[in-house]
Amino acid sequence: MLKPLLLGVLVLLTGCHKQDDASRTGLIYCAEGSPQTFNPQVSNSGVTLDASSRPLYDRLLEVNPNTLALEGGLATRWQVSEDGLSYTLTLRQGVTFHHTPWFNP
Repeated sequence: MLKPLLLGVLVLLTGCHKQDDASRTGLIYCAEGSPQTFNPQVSNSGVTLDASSRPLYDRLLEVNPNTLALEGGLATRWQVSEDGLSYTLTLRQGVTFHHTPWFNP
């Protein structure tokens, strides 16, 4: 009777260890699965977009995983209108865009 009780207490106490500060801060997101494709334009799967769009594309703003605050990506500054409907972003120097027959920046 004492051995099973002691074993149960030991199992419960192993989960009570102190975590280091690095494991308690920030946002950690993990998706299980395999991407359907590495072309984010042809997929709407979250796993596919996570695996392909982050390495391929820069974003205007980034989210700091520790503070969840917005930080500049392509944009160095941004302003939001009082009504919240208009955003003005200032791009960092040297940002270029591609040209297509339907898009000429």
